[in-house]
Amino acid sequence: MDLITLIGMFAAIAVVMTFIGKFLFKQSNLLINFLRYFVGVWFVFSGVVKAIDPAGTAIKMEEYFEIFEKSARLLSFLWKFSAEHALAVSFFMIIFEIYLGLALILGTWRKLTIWLLILLIAFFTFLTGYSAKTGKVTDCGCFGDFLKLAPIQSFYKDLFLSVLILIILFGQKSIKEVFGKFLTVAYCYC
Repeated sequence: MDLITLIGMFAAIAVVMTFIGKFLFKQSNLLINFLRYFVGVWFVFSGVVKAIDPAGTAIKMEEYFEIFEKSARLLSFLWKFSAEHALAVSFFMIIFEIYLGLALILGTWRKLTIWLLILLIAFFTFLTGYSAKTGKVTDCGCFGDFLKLAPIQSFYKDLFLSVLILIILFGQKSIKEVFGKFLTVAYCYC
């Protein structure tokens, strides 16, 4: 499988979710909801694939951290600490990625979720941009062992996701909780 096929699969899932949202949950603004589902599915899939081998993800992150420790002297203590605790950082990052994807899909904590996604994608874009520029890390580990991407592909992928997340940010008022009405109705009848 290649990245284009994977993007097509994410888009197909997002289209189905968008139409379910439109007809079942009365969601408006099809573009924002499509992008929300697309990005959400992307992050959930990426996190789940990494969760299959969190130690492998930790090794990849440790590689990044060690390179940054040597080249970014200002924050070397942070990179050293992160490298020494790469497995814990890996678990946190995987859970965080899956959580943000699910929160975006479900529309929960809309503003916080979108801003945390912006911070996460900025971090990922920094990592992959550095990797693309220097060539010191040859695989970002974005999809674990499922799909290997060249550093420049990873960087462009992150730029693409950054644009989509910014569009979602500007259209966030169109995002409604998927189960908001159902939970409110269920709560009222209890």
